[in-house]
This record gives sequence, structure tokens and C-alpha cells, in this order.
Amino acid sequence: MINYNLNVSWLPEADIESAAQKFHFQYNLTELPIDIERVIESDLGINIIPQPGLRQLANTEGFITTDFSAIYIENEVYENYYPRYRFTLAHEIGHYVLHRHYFSELNILNLEDWLDFNENMSSSDNGRLEYQGYAFGGYLLVPTDSLETEYVYQFELERPKIIEAISGGLGQSVYKENVIDDIANRLTSVFEVSSEVLTRRINKLNLFEKYHKF
Repeated sequence: MINYNLNVSWLPEADIESAAQKFHFQYNLTELPIDIERVIESDLGINIIPQPGLRQLANTEGFITTDFSAIYIENEVYENYYPRYRFTLAHEIGHYVLHRHYFSELNILNLEDWLDFNENMSSSDNGRLEYQGYAFGGYLLVPTDSLETEYVYQFELERPKIIEAISGGLGQSVYKENVIDDIANRLTSVFEVSSEVLTRRINKLNLFEKYHKF
């Protein structure tokens, strides 16, 4: 049994977002939705391999091999949940971008290797790897400037409902969640990610507070 001790460093959010922005520039990702599949397969030469039962076997929806030749994806997600499929790809590319110097020391080439790695790495390493991969995926597929631009337009569509809520004596805490949910649901088709991803990004940027001027 190998004892995986990577000592993964903490990364500031700004550094993760900067890495995603550099990736956008490097691969000319200027249009929405971000074409992550094209970059992975055509530019990076990484194979996307559906793996039936991956979630059940490994409690994950995807992993990238440490020679960066393949990303294995839970087959059910690949076939039936396109927004989650895209986000899983972006998450794994987060490891490619942010964690290459850690992964280059490993030899994870198949599911058995990954299971051994996942079982034997420290909880702190796992937590940082996964959080950073998740954050990178969000910044990659939902760029801050694009999200803010789309949010401003959608918020104007919500304005009459907000005015009605205020006139009816409802406080901001009552209608805030509904407004954000409505906007996130409409933006799923723009960014081709789940409404949950969009809600988290909207809240992280405090866009409701920034544009709620009444």
C-alpha cells in the first residue's frame, strides 16, 4: 500500500480564477457556452472515456489519469446529465491546470489505481484537491464578467416582481432566494451548467446585493 502524502498547498480564490482566465485566453474560449469538450479532445489530446458504474464503485463522477491521457466519466452522467458532465470535465481540467506538479509524481492510469489513491491520501490533501478543482470548474464554465453581464439583464426582468414584493411588505430575505433561483434557472441554457452551480457563483459574487438598488 502506497502512502500518498502530497502536501497540497492552499490556493487563494484569486489565483484559481486567474488560472481559469489564462486557460480561456490560451485556448481562445471567448464564446458561451465554454466549449470544454473541444479543448480537452482537440487541443489537449485527452480522451473522454465513459465508465459504467463509476459512481457506485468509486463514489465519484470522474477522474483524470496522471499521465493526462484520459478522463473517465460516470456513464450515466455522460449519457443523461449534460450540465453535470460538462462540469465534471471542467473540474478534472482543474486538476490538469492546478495540480500537474503533484500528479506527475503519481501513477494513476486506471480505476484501480485511482481507488488506491483516493483511499490512501490524507483528508486535507483530498479536501484541497477537490475544492480547488470545483472552484476552477466554476470559474472556467461561468466566467465572472460573463455572469455579471447576463445577471444584470436577467435582474431587470425580475424588477417588477421585486417591486410588487416590496409593495406587499415583504422583506428582502423573503424574496432574495426566489429571485436568484429564477435567474439561475434561466441562465442554465446560456452557460450549460446546472442552476446549482450558477446559484453558488451568483452568491459568491454578491450580485444580488450589488444590483438590488431600490
